Amino acid sequence: AVTPDGSHAVSGSGDGSLHVWNLVGGRCTATIKADPECVVAVAVTPNGKLAVSAGSNKGLRVWDLETRRSAFTLRGHSARIITMAVTPDGIHVVSGSWDGTLRVWDLNKGKCTAVLQGHTDSVTAVAVTPDSKHVVSGSDDTTLRVWDLSSGECTATLQGTSSSVTSVVISPDGKRAVSGSLDGYASGWDLTTDTRIGTDYAYGPVHAVALCKNA
Repeated sequence: AVTPDGSHAVSGSGDGSLHVWNLVGGRCTATIKADPECVVAVAVTPNGKLAVSAGSNKGLRVWDLETRRSAFTLRGHSARIITMAVTPDGIHVVSGSWDGTLRVWDLNKGKCTAVLQGHTDSVTAVAVTPDSKHVVSGSDDTTLRVWDLSSGECTATLQGTSSSVTSVVISPDGKRAVSGSLDGYASGWDLTTDTRIGTDYAYGPVHAVALCKNA
């Protein structure tokens, strides 16, 4: 995860460490022991002050990037968290877990404000729309779901992939999404009509997707 000013990056490691990197000087400026086993996901808040990490302990740890110390821990999932995203307004972080749920956490209050239930298998991917109003999640149940963050309701279920969804990204205008899945397809979705608008076969599992800024 890269800080908004592009000066630093925060990475997670299989040894349970977080590393803070100075991208200008190209060196590690801090190493933080974040988890007893491994760090599987990292995010940075839009103001660049906090980092959030997920590991083996079923919780999220929030870190002050200035002091390099843990600010607080968010707990509630019954299984390992494997994906998360901070909302663009910096107020919430949304996590997805092997327990099949998403949880919405208030970073100002340090507590869970909603549990999003509907997937029938592990939640493997999460993305938030630019206006911070909706979440798109992907799952091992082969579906994507669109959620209203204010109500916690699922507003659409997107179907079309034949295997686990691994990743999802939302366009800068919030109208489209692209997902990757283990069946080798990258799929485009129109979030205004909740329909699949295209596919591209990658001749192997798609583990990550990204969009350029003018997409």
